[in-house]
Amino acid sequence: MEKILLSMVLVILVGVFLYGAVMFFAINNFNSYESTLAVDKENNILSSDEESIKILQLTDLQTKNLFECAMAYPTVKRLVKENQPDLIVLTGDNVSNGADRKVVSALISLFDSFKIPWALVLGNHDHSDYVSEDEMSKMFEESEYGIYKTGNIDNKHGNYYYNLSLGGEIVRTLIFMDDSDYLFSKDQLGWYDNIISDVSDEQNRIVPSFVFFHIPIPEFLDAHEIYKEDSSIGTGVMGERPSVQDENSGFFELVKKIGSTDAIFCGHDHYNNTILNYQGVLLCYGMKTGYTVTYDRERVGGNLITVSSDEFVVERVK
Repeated sequence: MEKILLSMVLVILVGVFLYGAVMFFAINNFNSYESTLAVDKENNILSSDEESIKILQLTDLQTKNLFECAMAYPTVKRLVKENQPDLIVLTGDNVSNGADRKVVSALISLFDSFKIPWALVLGNHDHSDYVSEDEMSKMFEESEYGIYKTGNIDNKHGNYYYNLSLGGEIVRTLIFMDDSDYLFSKDQLGWYDNIISDVSDEQNRIVPSFVFFHIPIPEFLDAHEIYKEDSSIGTGVMGERPSVQDENSGFFELVKKIGSTDAIFCGHDHYNNTILNYQGVLLCYGMKTGYTVTYDRERVGGNLITVSSDEFVVERVK
């Protein structure tokens, strides 16, 4: 009995030490800089007086305990420090099955420590017996620098948008959608359609847009089949067969019909980092971020998206 109690005490002490180390690591030893973006969360506007901004897409940190946080977070800090983005976007699997409140809190503390706006969508691994999706969403909404919103679509968490204003002009809409259950619902498609329509009516023109979500739509698989035979449609490594949404919701057809979204960003497949032009829309895999779960050491990093009033550039950063 004494040995069992001693073992339990040691486990608790190790846990407390790891938690303290990760929290210290997340908050300290980082020379923060100032983002050019101002956030109007109530009116869904991100604004800058600069001619362009940088968005850093990270994906699949997938941490379930504090030890894995310690493995993944150094990569995040290095990417942020070296690229100095104005906005960070996490495209899902931010934590993993089995994560508790300490792990979610460590994630929030890390990204708040950069003191720049950050957004996220949920992935299929952002589910836990310890923290419900409702509770997790509330924690993200209450973060100091996070711009996440739960949204109001039934059985979904994290459908929201922001208009990006550069020099006083709305130049692009950033749309965030939840497909963590491997599917877009009809309500989500209607919501997407309404957002584009409302912004277009306000601006008297179709405003270009990005869409961020976690699990690739089926067209990613179609594009990859073409890429096998014709490498001219894009760049990057196709390390595994794309694992796409369970059904074709018709989202891509809606994207083409409306004509606003010119780039889609996702995560989910850790060995893929392709950026492919498919029927006039860039289908962009994020780079697996951090040394957790499955990864290829040569393909760990993120995507850096530079946006100006009339163009954008996507580059991989390792």
